Amino acid sequence: MEWTQNYSALGGSVGLTALVVSLPIFYLLWALAIKRMKGHIAGVSTLLFTIIIVVLVYKMPLGIALSASALGILNGLFPIAWIIVTAVFLYNLTVEAGI
Repeated sequence: MEWTQNYSALGGSVGLTALVVSLPIFYLLWALAIKRMKGHIAGVSTLLFTIIIVVLVYKMPLGIALSASALGILNGLFPIAWIIVTAVFLYNLTVEAGI
């Protein structure tokens, strides 16, 4: 089964498309600021909400949505891990140097 990306606006309306695309962002802000969810729970629930939207509204196949999510997670984790490793190295360096 071949899948092609549909770049047309949802229902022919750019405004409706922008509203649907912004729902996960509003949900994340609501979950963090109003519901006071922990960050990791709000993030995972927002990811699930986003996957549901792209599968049901934009008709993206579930496998592609999950692999795109995994790629996004990995692309986000590697720079963060690099910063943490560098910070720990710099801390150990200053402790050894006695600064």
